[in-house]
Amino acid sequence: MLTKLIKTVLIAGLLGASIYGADKQADNPAQSQLTEKGQYTIASKLYIQNEDKKNSFYEYKRFLQFFSDSEKAPKAQFMLGECLFTEAIKAFSQKKIKDLKLKSKVDEKGVVLPEEVPFIPTFDNAIEEYKRVAGYSRNEVSDDALFRIAECHYNKGNYEKAIETFRELTNAYADSYLKSEAIYSIALCYLIQEKWDEATNVLIQLSTMYPAYANNPKVQFALGLIAYFKNELDNAYERFRNVKTAEGYYYTGRCLDRQGKGFSAIVNYRKVVIEFPKSNYVERASYSIPESFYFATDYFSAINSYRKFMDQFPKSSYKAYASYKVGCSFFLQKNYVEAVKTFEDVKKTYADVEVAPVSSYLIAEALRKQSKLSEANVKYGSVVTDYFKEAVAPYAQYKIGWCYYTVGAYPMAAGAYEQFNRDFDRSELLPYSLYMTANTYYKQKKFVESSKYYGMVLDTMPSTNLYEASLCLLNDSEYEQRNFDQIITNYQFIANTLKPSDSVWRARSFLYVADAYYRSGLFKDAQMTFDMIRRDFKNTPEAVHAQSGMSYVANATGKYDVAEKETKKVLESFDSEDTKEVKDKMVKESQYEIADSLFNQKKYLEALDLYEKFAKENPEDALAPEALYRSGLCYYRLEYYSSAIKSWESLVEKFKNDKKAPEALYQVADTYFRAQKYTEAVAAFRKLIAEYPETKGVKDAQLRIGQCYYNAREYDSAMKEFKKYLDLYPDDAQVADVIDSLESATKKKVEATSSTAATTAGAKSTAAGAEAENPVSESIDTLKGILVKYPNSKIAGEIQFKIGKKYYDDKKYELAIEELKKVITDYPETSSAGSAHFFLAEAGYKMQNYEEALSAYKRYINNFPADEYVIDALFHSATSNYNLKLFANAADSYKEILKKFPESEFASAAMFNMALAYKKANKLEEAAATYTEFNKKYPLDPNSLSSLLEAANIYQKQKRFDQAVETYRKYPLKNGDEASLEVQYQLAECFMKQDKNDEAEKELLKLGEMEPKAGAWRLTGLAKLAEIYESKSNFDEAIKIYNDIMKNAGKDEWINAAKLRIESIKAQLKEQKK
Repeated sequence: MLTKLIKTVLIAGLLGASIYGADKQADNPAQSQLTEKGQYTIASKLYIQNEDKKNSFYEYKRFLQFFSDSEKAPKAQFMLGECLFTEAIKAFSQKKIKDLKLKSKVDEKGVVLPEEVPFIPTFDNAIEEYKRVAGYSRNEVSDDALFRIAECHYNKGNYEKAIETFRELTNAYADSYLKSEAIYSIALCYLIQEKWDEATNVLIQLSTMYPAYANNPKVQFALGLIAYFKNELDNAYERFRNVKTAEGYYYTGRCLDRQGKGFSAIVNYRKVVIEFPKSNYVERASYSIPESFYFATDYFSAINSYRKFMDQFPKSSYKAYASYKVGCSFFLQKNYVEAVKTFEDVKKTYADVEVAPVSSYLIAEALRKQSKLSEANVKYGSVVTDYFKEAVAPYAQYKIGWCYYTVGAYPMAAGAYEQFNRDFDRSELLPYSLYMTANTYYKQKKFVESSKYYGMVLDTMPSTNLYEASLCLLNDSEYEQRNFDQIITNYQFIANTLKPSDSVWRARSFLYVADAYYRSGLFKDAQMTFDMIRRDFKNTPEAVHAQSGMSYVANATGKYDVAEKETKKVLESFDSEDTKEVKDKMVKESQYEIADSLFNQKKYLEALDLYEKFAKENPEDALAPEALYRSGLCYYRLEYYSSAIKSWESLVEKFKNDKKAPEALYQVADTYFRAQKYTEAVAAFRKLIAEYPETKGVKDAQLRIGQCYYNAREYDSAMKEFKKYLDLYPDDAQVADVIDSLESATKKKVEATSSTAATTAGAKSTAAGAEAENPVSESIDTLKGILVKYPNSKIAGEIQFKIGKKYYDDKKYELAIEELKKVITDYPETSSAGSAHFFLAEAGYKMQNYEEALSAYKRYINNFPADEYVIDALFHSATSNYNLKLFANAADSYKEILKKFPESEFASAAMFNMALAYKKANKLEEAAATYTEFNKKYPLDPNSLSSLLEAANIYQKQKRFDQAVETYRKYPLKNGDEASLEVQYQLAECFMKQDKNDEAEKELLKLGEMEPKAGAWRLTGLAKLAEIYESKSNFDEAIKIYNDIMKNAGKDEWINAAKLRIESIKAQLKEQKK
């Protein structure tokens, strides 16, 4: 495929080296007799005028037959090769290479051409003719012939022979003007063979020997191709972007596409289509546009672009893929009905193309997505039958089992999965099929079989969620068979080999282990396992079950008071959760120049006297109008506005045809405008437009008329004049500002109407009026009207963006999405394209459509990395990932913010959220490190202390108790703070888990001294301290602790539990005395 692609790209380059043609010969042949000159001219003229070169070939043959000693004979021999070469190229390009033998030909003089001279346009025959050129001693075209021979070898695909021949030319003809092209062609030969380093070295040699080639577009393009295929995309992009040709733009787009910058790629593809409409790249570039949309997950734009492509290129080889991708786009939009229709059409129309089996599979998938499981299963079966050797077959077989399983038909599901295991035992889906096979048997209570298949999954999928699930369900199956020893053995494997995990499957596995210990009479081990579940999997159903298990163990060991206490804890188990002028020094002797000097010195009063005197004394002077104009300016600067107007009006009256007259009239109008005399201003501006329509001030005059009406609150007239401006000057640089003014006038009009309604009909009418005439809707309608009228305006894209943004600001997010997509599809070059991408994503985010928002944010960030909203996009992208429970992706996005914007207002929130995301993703090492870094970097942040606790809790859960203790000790303990009680308790817990009871006792004693006395963590710690004293038979101290609990608990369950323990101790002491 690469060879074919490069051959297509480079063939034009080699053909471009053709340097010899018959157009160098005589133009007016004398055909009255067969002369040397006449015959040569006939052959040359036929070559030039006829697309088919066979007649020219025969005339050159005739020339050589009769004039073999002519000085033109070498050129004629060369042209024989050219005729064959040209026709061979045509056949090569059209893939119609064939021999075209002709009958013997008799000329007008009865000379019969030899039978053995057929016209067979192949590269081999061309080579033979070119080789004969070397047989002529007087020869100026030997290097041309050798170059052509090399080209023939290239086009035959014999690249080594082509290289050898090109090198022969460079050695034998060192001064040939073809030497540089030969070296370049050697590089192309290496390039097509994917010998990147050799091609690069030759191109460097070429640039060294011929410096003019260094920046030659075709050399840059070749170097770009080398970098592109070596996946050095930044280097390739820099090469291609300087090649302003169809292929240059196309490959610039390809680089951008592969870098995930699809929108920027589209801009380059459109340049190919618009600037090079006859290029061979137009079709590929046109197809690449929807492809870019598709891979950027902008499926709406992709569908429209694929359809446009199919309309423009109905015979394209890409059409099948375009049609298929339309179906895929519908599918990914979850429009399954349209997806099925499209895939059915693809399957029917392109039955022999590779998209047919995939389309068949996706038809079934679309039906399954619609919960039409029976229909889906029939389609899946057809896929397996019709395309058994295709890649889709195992997926279809797997989904057959899935459909049966979903509806509870477990025997049928088991049969389907067993069929998969036999037929597709090398498929990547095999572990999943084994897992589902086990599940089907489990559902049928065939636990021996389910255990077998769960074990097979454990052998194939270590360190995955599937592994965790299989391990849990294996324990479940063993439990149902009462194989408690096997469950305990499985636990020993977990403890010794697997890393800690927050997975719910791990928690459930531990429950089976704890229960197996319990049922085996190993109560201490059961209690430790239940306690571990309760601690490490807080606020989960498994933790509740573990709490109950603690009660069972206490009952089984005769600790009934503890059992009662643990039972009551079950009910409490979920309570804990919760962006001047330069002075003119030229003083001359004339009166006027002195006035100018004074004016430029802002000595307006002195200048005024001289200007008026000059105008009065020199009315016929060419400078008289200028003097009057300057007089007006002096009055204006002196704030004598009426006098300024009179001076300018005098100029217009006396010198109507002078170039200063329209300027003076504009000053009259502008002065009225600034004085808020809008009626007079409008009249003056209209006079300017009417009497001086060709002057530069007319355009501004039209705009000012609209502004006059706007300021006068005559909004209908203002809107009319602004629209007139747009009609007259649709491509003017001020159009965007005029549109803003038009929008504002529309809004003001609606507000004024609503206010009038309120005055005349009360508040009820106000509401009705506001409902009937919404300023945003009116503004949008105005913008849409402008866009319809001027779809090709330079700012059409900006107008389209304004429409979408107004819907967004009005919280009409669906309409905003619809309009913003038009910016991306129809106006990708507009300056607001980046903002369109961002607000498209924001609209999806606001609608909580996080999947679409994520795709849009990704397109925005990749294509506009320096745009103003990138940090917002990164943050919302991260939050979207989090809301979709894609916690690892969320963490990566938050990390990107910290990398690119470490000092931004988002930084602290991003770091804290990153830690939380890591924790949710079960990346506990990263979570703990991030929480610790957050506490260190943002000590005054409200989340600083909680981050410290989170880090310590993770270390504790991982049994890294020394680090946990170190982290807990960083927490500033305060009396009266419940969180401080928890920290002190957890310190003791860390020591207890290491069987360091003396250290634990010290920490628990400190806890006992803390406030509040009734705090739950304090009471829990005291209970633990009492247990330690009991284990040491230090019953007096234990009773003191229990009395403390009874005194401060305030809750009956604590008081009763402590009372029971005291009674139990006393009874035990009494029994000992006996």
